[in-house]
Amino acid sequence: MINNKLGDGSGAGEMAVISSQNWATGLSSKNPWPTKQIAASLRNYSQLELLAGTDVFTIPPKVASAGRKSLSGKFVPRLHENYEVSMYSSAKDAHIEKFWTVNDNVLNLAERLSSKIPATSAEFVRIAHEEGCEDMFPSLTREEKSLISSDGKIPVFSRWANKIKEVRLLPIHC
Repeated sequence: MINNKLGDGSGAGEMAVISSQNWATGLSSKNPWPTKQIAASLRNYSQLELLAGTDVFTIPPKVASAGRKSLSGKFVPRLHENYEVSMYSSAKDAHIEKFWTVNDNVLNLAERLSSKIPATSAEFVRIAHEEGCEDMFPSLTREEKSLISSDGKIPVFSRWANKIKEVRLLPIHC
């Protein structure tokens, strides 16, 4: 978020992980197989406490070492925490909240996919589009694919703002 001047980045990752953990736990409780949520690539040892209760962490060695030195190890689950997400006015139509909210279209897609697993990726995308989730798997032009590739890990938000505003594309990793 900070790279694209949409917010200072505080709270967004934590809110997304905790929300995902709650959805994964709730939905997988209906399945005969458990689903595990992974909090990946923690950047600061403080996230170990902020994300307590998440199933699995991948932690860079420096972050793990700092956590071991600085934290008590007495963790309290934070699964019902609602972290404040700092967003600037420039994020007004960016739909950043899609990182931690799940709408009925997504739930319907999950239900449909759990009843019959698609045979191909093309079938998967078609079903997602039919369920109103075309923003998850958008049709991109060759030029748009090139832009994504050239932007690197953090896409340039301004290039995608109109598609995101029209809800034709999920918010990018800001």
